[in-house]
Amino acid sequence: MGIGVTPFITKGRVVVVLDPHNTQAIANLKPGSVLITKTTDPTWAPIITAVGGKGALVTEIGGPLAHGAIVARDLGIACVQNVPGVTKRFKTGDLIEVDGKNGAVTLIKEAEQTPN
Repeated sequence: MGIGVTPFITKGRVVVVLDPHNTQAIANLKPGSVLITKTTDPTWAPIITAVGGKGALVTEIGGPLAHGAIVARDLGIACVQNVPGVTKRFKTGDLIEVDGKNGAVTLIKEAEQTPN
């Protein structure tokens, strides 16, 4: 559980991005993705925008007045802030539900494992 900062609920595939300069991770973001990161600042605005109007943002650090929360409200996307350990709890490709009203982030289905 975290702090819900928008009145939206969405389901989508996770993309974990820990560095706003990691173009390989950012390239995985598509409209409807759920961006999971530690925290955001103004350099993240174009990255958050990449999830489109059906995506979501989840962060480990932040609250209702954090930069990511403000951008999420402007975009009309689900956003949950202050979720301890979220960048380790979920991995890229997991299907989750983000409840921006109640602060819940729920695993629906783990990402498919690719054989080595």
